[in-house]
Amino acid sequence: MTQQTTTVSYKLSEMTVDQLVQVSQGLGHQIDKLRADRVHLGKLIAQKLRDQRVADLKAQIADLEAQVNAEAPGAVIEATAATVS
Repeated sequence: MTQQTTTVSYKLSEMTVDQLVQVSQGLGHQIDKLRADRVHLGKLIAQKLRDQRVADLKAQIADLEAQVNAEAPGAVIEATAATVS
């Protein structure tokens, strides 16, 4: 489904004061909506950045845990103990 858009041009110099006020108010409403959209996008961006930082930190922790838990060749020491009676 395609939407059809029609563009109409008016000369501002030929508009009445009431028409100019309506245009001004309409632009104000559009600006307010764009500001609200921008705030919403800013929050989404911030959340995605936080999520990415958390994911990166979890990956770093997993790598460090793997390094700590890794067993180096020859690092195992076996010991036995005998009890004396």
